[in-house]
Amino acid sequence: MIHPPKSATLRLLFRMGIGFLLAGCGPEPEAPAARDAAAPAIRFEPAGREYRDVGVGETIRETIAVIAPAPVNWSEFDLVASCDCLAGEFLVRSFTPTRAEVVLSVIGLEVEDVDGELYLEGPGKERLATFRAPIVAARIPFVQPREVFVARGPEGRFEIVVGQAFPHGAKRPGEILDDIGEFDESKLALLDMTAPELERTDEDVVVRTRLEFSVVDDALEERFEAAVQLSFGEPPVRRTVLVHWPGQ
Repeated sequence: MIHPPKSATLRLLFRMGIGFLLAGCGPEPEAPAARDAAAPAIRFEPAGREYRDVGVGETIRETIAVIAPAPVNWSEFDLVASCDCLAGEFLVRSFTPTRAEVVLSVIGLEVEDVDGELYLEGPGKERLATFRAPIVAARIPFVQPREVFVARGPEGRFEIVVGQAFPHGAKRPGEILDDIGEFDESKLALLDMTAPELERTDEDVVVRTRLEFSVVDDALEERFEAAVQLSFGEPPVRRTVLVHWPGQ
């Protein structure tokens, strides 16, 4: 047993020392900032992606996701872009309490190099998450879409567009499509090809040709992937477009 000293001054120091010892025995309280930093936050998945080969006149559409650490009401959230070359739209049918899919559009409006950002805003316009998308758009040949996911239907029709932008007054080729290479004709059929279409903007003339395909009747039942090889643009470039058919 520890006996306190008889002197009043010593007794006071004794009590203070015991108090300090007891105070030091327990864990230190966690600072509010540390607790906040450790808490999981709502986020985009992925957090960002680079788009450094966008053609002027091209629109790239991809699906990304927003992940919440706890159930939320997605109708209370908005998607806001930092520039006209970027847009996002919730895919409502994808909603779960903690996940929402977003259709992201990257738009080649003009020649530019910009650090695009898509923001998720909550109630009160509070910015909760950011998707970062560096975008470089140039007058280069493009194919749209870059990969085709054909919607299930009775005919399995889909369209591929090739194009390129040229400044006003510049010489343009008579045809933007140079050649349609090999593709599996037991699975896909080319139905139509349009004459070059011209779209004029403030700075450019965008030339496009549309190719319409369908899935061959004998291939409708089974799921498959097929490649379409194309040569187009000035100077010509070669691209392979992968086509996905889910089957009936």
